[in-house]
Amino acid sequence: YRKLFEVPEDFSKKNDRYYLDFDGVMANPKVFVNGAFAGEWAYGYNSFRVDITPYLKAGQKNLVAVLAHNLPRSTRWYPGAGIYRHVWLEKTGPVHLAHWPVYVTTPKISHSEAVVEVQTRIVNTSRKDCEITVKQSVGAAKAKPVTIMIEAGEEHEVTQKLTVKRPMLWSCETPNLYQLKTT
Repeated sequence: YRKLFEVPEDFSKKNDRYYLDFDGVMANPKVFVNGAFAGEWAYGYNSFRVDITPYLKAGQKNLVAVLAHNLPRSTRWYPGAGIYRHVWLEKTGPVHLAHWPVYVTTPKISHSEAVVEVQTRIVNTSRKDCEITVKQSVGAAKAKPVTIMIEAGEEHEVTQKLTVKRPMLWSCETPNLYQLKTT
């Protein structure tokens, strides 16, 4: 599989990061960018991410090539072969949410209130420490904002709690859905 695309001339000055997120490639994919080996994944049934930033050429056409090697009799059922799910190109700034960044649980829930616990992972790929503030909300319910310092090249996890008053509980008859907003 091959794909050509361009990145802006000034992407390296902004310290932008580019990732390829693969939802599914069968099997043992190897990813190349402009002829350089960028990453691989030893499986075929789950998603993976490859940081392609170091291999990109600013202001030029860039070629991504993916080699999938599906061996005969390598599975008990026919899963399809090659790239069989979506591939996403994600562009971020130097400080950004990590891959699969937010984990939400409701450790206490009743008809009167729901306690929502949110774990958020943030990555600093820049060369300097930076201070960030993480905010979480579900509708009108808001968690207390947390401000932290993340060292250069590090990842940090923030845990916050918020309370939703009189939650509309989910059931097959009333499939209520809430959305969490992370800032």
